[in-house]
Amino acid sequence: MAAPIPIAIQAKVENMEEGVHLVIPRWGVEERLRIEMKHKYSIYESLELILNTLGLQQRHMRIEIFPHIPRAMGLGG
Repeated sequence: MAAPIPIAIQAKVENMEEGVHLVIPRWGVEERLRIEMKHKYSIYESLELILNTLGLQQRHMRIEIFPHIPRAMGLGG
């Protein structure tokens, strides 16, 4: 079964001078991603996997995410 859903998450990526910064203003998240480190939360592991897959692990960037869903709710919720 498939159904159209509205865009639940939007993101903006900008170049930075150093590091990878993840910002989710609505949820109060502002963290610098430390590549190849053990991460406490799975979102950072997922982000690192995506950056590695796209060959962007050495790029410096700010990733700002604008979710239109509550923090604890999955897309299927």
